[in-house]
Amino acid sequence: REEIATAAQGEDRVKIWRASGSYDPDEEEGARLVGELTGHVEAVTAVKWCEWRELWVTASNDRTFRLWCPRALETTRCLKFRGDSITAMALDASNGKVLAAMTDRKVRVFDLARMEGRKDKHGNWIDDGVKGDEESDGGEGDQIAEGEKKATEAEEDAPAAPEGKEQSKVEEPPAPRVPNFAGAHVDDDAEADHIFCGHVDLIRAIVCAPGKGQYMTAGCDGDVRVWLAPNNPNRTSSTVPNFVQPGSEGVDEDSTDRGVGEFERKNPLVVPRSIRAPDPAAKMIARQLEERERMDAEEAERLARAKEERREREMSTRVGRMLCGLRDELMGRGGEAEPAKEKVR
Repeated sequence: REEIATAAQGEDRVKIWRASGSYDPDEEEGARLVGELTGHVEAVTAVKWCEWRELWVTASNDRTFRLWCPRALETTRCLKFRGDSITAMALDASNGKVLAAMTDRKVRVFDLARMEGRKDKHGNWIDDGVKGDEESDGGEGDQIAEGEKKATEAEEDAPAAPEGKEQSKVEEPPAPRVPNFAGAHVDDDAEADHIFCGHVDLIRAIVCAPGKGQYMTAGCDGDVRVWLAPNNPNRTSSTVPNFVQPGSEGVDEDSTDRGVGEFERKNPLVVPRSIRAPDPAAKMIARQLEERERMDAEEAERLARAKEERREREMSTRVGRMLCGLRDELMGRGGEAEPAKEKVR
């Protein structure tokens, strides 16, 4: 698709631009603007083009996903998700998944077919012309023919309408949209199929490797982690992240690592010595303390130097020498009286 989507920081809308054609320096500003995707009530944090379904997918700080029709530029589905703001998003065409990394340092994997309403909450295909995993005895054409036959029989059994009046069909009204915490009216909840956790800082990038059936994430903690996609042949019950609570019967508290697969447990990540460092937060706090101590020492040295220069200026005159002598006598008396106070204490 020869279009580009942009979302400025802090804006609740997405602008669609035409990317085809050569550059014209005399072109007016905004001439390539196709339209805007408006509907979010808070800032948009991610936008992606879904090639295999031909729709736009956006995420916002109002904790909603929105699916957009590229021709009408209107919302087709609005779904609320659990979690915080989204920091990175990617689409997996081979599995039909939407991957979203949130500020809680977890990656959630959503099924796009469920987000569109083509699957129910249990993952079963809804009868909308799309065949699911389980195949029936007849083919898809037989199912459609049987459906048309039943519709024809129902129309024949229905009472005839009076002459001059068309028979009206009674349709059930759509379910009302329920507003979420930010006031956005949503159609349904977006439930995650998988949750990957292991990063200790914000995740900034997600890459899908369809040829290997893997996902790769990079975070501000300096780690690049590899996750097994749903279609990966090595993904078995032993490689599914372990969510057993530490301290349970028969479970070693030290061996339980939530979100780590069997391969990663057998082959732990070895950090090179050149980039090995303590906790980033502790390192930052120690650096701030060192900087504060250095600034305090420089300030004390500056004050001592200023005091010495002021005394030299005072000693350069007769009156100044008299005042300095009087002050030294007073300070000397104070210094003699101070030990006496200490003794009384």
